[in-house]
Amino acid sequence: MLAGCGPGDDLCEPVGPAEVEVGVPDPITFLDFEPLTPGGEIPLSSNGQTFLAVQIALRARNVRDTAEVTLRVSSRVTGMTSESVVTERLRCRDDARRYLIPVVVSSEDLGPDAEVQDSEVDVVLEVSDADGNRATATSNGILRRL
Repeated sequence: MLAGCGPGDDLCEPVGPAEVEVGVPDPITFLDFEPLTPGGEIPLSSNGQTFLAVQIALRARNVRDTAEVTLRVSSRVTGMTSESVVTERLRCRDDARRYLIPVVVSSEDLGPDAEVQDSEVDVVLEVSDADGNRATATSNGILRRL
């Protein structure tokens, strides 16, 4: 269940060093966070237009509710990288962590679909806020089309 972090609600307010974790959206609702184990599956989904989207989930602690999120996904097959930099509102939950699900980049920048699907990628996820709280996490996985 989502909980708001409004004025006077300090459940998710920064109290220590910033932390961020790389995950993937859960496979049933795509609204919950599942940790990405190294070598695990990363979902590729159609945006209904022209490209497939690489879907990552973010879980952070000790950052403000509005933060800059940078996602870089690099193909180990093609050597190409897809990057997204967005400023987003992170949602506070009852576990005192903030979430953004999904964070996406286009697979189009990683190479042709035939080379991208079922291929290994490296993931770098960074989060930073206006107060200077900053954290980076890395992982890797296999892109799988939904």
